[in-house]
Amino acid sequence: MIQMQLSITVPGQINEAGAVRSTVSLVNKSPAARLWIGQSFLLDGMQTLAYVAGTGASCPVGVGVSLAAMRSPYESALQVRTLAALSGQPVSAGFGAAQPGFVRAVSGEEWSAPGQALLDYAAAVKDAFDPSAQPRDSARFTSPALPPLADAPAIEVGVGAVRPWLFSRGLQQADFVATWLAPSHYVATQLEQTSASRARLVCIAPLAVSRIGRSIMVIAREAVGHHIRQPHYAEMLSHSGLLRESEESTVKSLLDSGTVLNGHLASVIDQLRTLETAGVDEVVLDATAVRSLRSHDEALDDYEAVLNAWSNRKGSPE
Repeated sequence: MIQMQLSITVPGQINEAGAVRSTVSLVNKSPAARLWIGQSFLLDGMQTLAYVAGTGASCPVGVGVSLAAMRSPYESALQVRTLAALSGQPVSAGFGAAQPGFVRAVSGEEWSAPGQALLDYAAAVKDAFDPSAQPRDSARFTSPALPPLADAPAIEVGVGAVRPWLFSRGLQQADFVATWLAPSHYVATQLEQTSASRARLVCIAPLAVSRIGRSIMVIAREAVGHHIRQPHYAEMLSHSGLLRESEESTVKSLLDSGTVLNGHLASVIDQLRTLETAGVDEVVLDATAVRSLRSHDEALDDYEAVLNAWSNRKGSPE
């Protein structure tokens, strides 16, 4: 079995370059495979990373995910390639479909069959890097090829997926699938139904490390409360048997199952091993809730502790 990679996110919405620079620094001095960013509405994530790279701080990057409706596939491809070229680092660019109301607000219309539209969008982004790509006449989105650029670092294109249909199709058609809050047994079931030549699977997981003065329940509620009320997450958690009648009991089930990585380091490492056994290729630690409730520095301390423990394959309670 290929060893699972461990990565980290920039915790929270990007609102200044210093926080990004310090997180890039942690990736470079730790066993982390890459730094992931989500969709930021304060400062654009890819532009901020390109700026930080210009100050001399860069590392391999993942985007999980950028909301596809905000840009054409051609512009997305250009932005991704620009970041890769200016930073000199590989980029894993993931795209997501977003809520119908947001899609309508930024593009003027909702997507019909949003799962298939997202797959078409990601394929069009990938085609923009390939001068030999053939037109996809039946696809909702297509893109011409970008002018060639010598020596651009490697780029892979993925989709964000939660519901079973898109999860399965993404594993068959994209370079990677990025998912968030996915229980290990749900992941294992999806992978069992997919051929061996599947895409990489990246699981972004909320992190709540036990420390003196913290409530794991409060951190977990901050991390997942908004998401578990959304239909696609509720459907996934229902499939997994983790959706409960109340938000409080659902959050507890996410903690008990290790879907929210939690506890002392030994427990977090055991939960990561369960994801590795399920077939996950990369887990991305997400300490956004810790940053929101505590501080950016505490979030980075949690990342560093888990990364080092995972590298050593051991964790001990504090």
